[in-house]
Amino acid sequence: MEDAPTPRKVKDIFIVDEAVNDDHSMVALSKATMARLDLFQGDFGVLKGKKRKDTVGVAGPDDTLNDAHVRLTRGA
Repeated sequence: MEDAPTPRKVKDIFIVDEAVNDDHSMVALSKATMARLDLFQGDFGVLKGKKRKDTVGVAGPDDTLNDAHVRLTRGA
């Protein structure tokens, strides 16, 4: 009997930049990061903060960001 593969635990840690718009649900990522995480524009994702707070955001591409940064409002 084959052993089931163990799920891969990946911790993607990003630096948060201030958003340019006031949309609290939008999370801007670079296109390379979206491709690596298998996200498309409009996909939902759960964001976990440093203080163990969770929030849901809508993914969107941003060409001005590098792969280590995300852009969202600080109040989210």
